[in-house]
Amino acid sequence: RFALQGFQKNGEKRKKTKRKRSKTKKGWRLFPAASPRIWEIGQTVGERLRAAQADRQAPWNAPRPHLRRAHWHTYRTGQGRQDYRVRWLHPILVGVDETD
Repeated sequence: RFALQGFQKNGEKRKKTKRKRSKTKKGWRLFPAASPRIWEIGQTVGERLRAAQADRQAPWNAPRPHLRRAHWHTYRTGQGRQDYRVRWLHPILVGVDETD
């Protein structure tokens, strides 16, 4: 379980929650939010991997269902692909039907 604030849950758009800023005798101070929002993240990943492995009827050269680790990836961009851009790739489900 993760405590995240200001992200989407089940397609609902939510505003980012801001900490309260109050003026005290010693000047402006930030106080923490009343309580964190707790959301379940990645609850269906294991279930989807097990289902894909059980229903696997792919040819021998198709990739086995697995979770590819998050990593930094370097992309070459620009004219003649001279520039480099490094981007973070989140964990990716490989060999799993993405229609659901």
